[in-house]
Amino acid sequence: MGQPWFSFLSVTLDSRKAAKTQRETIALSENEIARIMVDVAFKIHSTLGPGLLESVYETVFFYELTNRGLKVRRQVAVPIVYAGLRFEARI
Repeated sequence: MGQPWFSFLSVTLDSRKAAKTQRETIALSENEIARIMVDVAFKIHSTLGPGLLESVYETVFFYELTNRGLKVRRQVAVPIVYAGLRFEARI
């Protein structure tokens, strides 16, 4: 069926034995990625609470995921076909 949407996510950890500039990539399962995302969402909600603009939560969520070593992208264009028309929507 192809790669899942989150297959581009990976964890980059500092190698303890190598120079600081060298990195190693470790693939995560979807359950491990989901656990990290839920932990981050809970931390953000506990810290900031409800009622802020979505862009605030997105910015902090991005920061927390990258701070935990995940490679993530924001507002990625996704092709949508509707009524025979193709749109590039940012999600």
